Amino acid sequence: MKAGLKPAFLHRLIQRCQGPLIVACHQPNYLPWLGYFHKMAACDVFVILDDVQFPRRTYTTRAMVRDKRGVVRLTIPVQGAQRRQLIRDVRLCEPERNLRKHLRTLKHCYSKAPYLSHYMFFMESILAAIPDRLLDLNIAFIELIRNALGISTPLVLSSSLGIGADVSKTMRLLQICREVGAKVYLSGQGARAYLDEGLFQDVGVVLRYQTFKHPVYRQCHPGFIPNLSALDLLFNCGDRSPTLLMGDTR
Repeated sequence: MKAGLKPAFLHRLIQRCQGPLIVACHQPNYLPWLGYFHKMAACDVFVILDDVQFPRRTYTTRAMVRDKRGVVRLTIPVQGAQRRQLIRDVRLCEPERNLRKHLRTLKHCYSKAPYLSHYMFFMESILAAIPDRLLDLNIAFIELIRNALGISTPLVLSSSLGIGADVSKTMRLLQICREVGAKVYLSGQGARAYLDEGLFQDVGVVLRYQTFKHPVYRQCHPGFIPNLSALDLLFNCGDRSPTLLMGDTR
């Protein structure tokens, strides 16, 4: 399901929800790590923050994979982002050339991974219509990976919710909760440093922090390296990946 749900769909979702509706938010990262998808699977609505300021030198343009020597960092180049430019407005720099380069790197790094060819077929399909915007490319990969992981949580673009730009981080999240009808906000652990927990209490929204234990699995190179792109799990473990992501490490 593509990002950007209509209000009527959200209303039906709230009606079907067995308990308080849980929402989580995140920027549209490039080839995200497993914790990103674990949080997506643990909520009822996942909001992609596309109308916030583009953060330079972060995982919106970067991802980590590995080869036999260790971590390999992938960076998708973008055109010179202006000050205070929104993520949704950031344009890619030579997207076809750079995306082909990244796919070649993945093939080299994971040439011995048992499921490389299966998932690479779907990744290469994105080359058929290469997006011009960073947002569209990242969502295309997020959709591909989450489908492979069996995650069907509806995605919503924050820009579709009509929230003003000049609000604090906490107030933006609370307004998102209001717009989608959420009573629980699921946050990453890193947000403890800046969230105003008292404001959540004041408006009756339960603030819950994600608990994620990174699975350990067999990688195609010696030694285990955590916190890589979720592609690492898919290339190495195939259809066992959804079970491993949600905590079964047998």
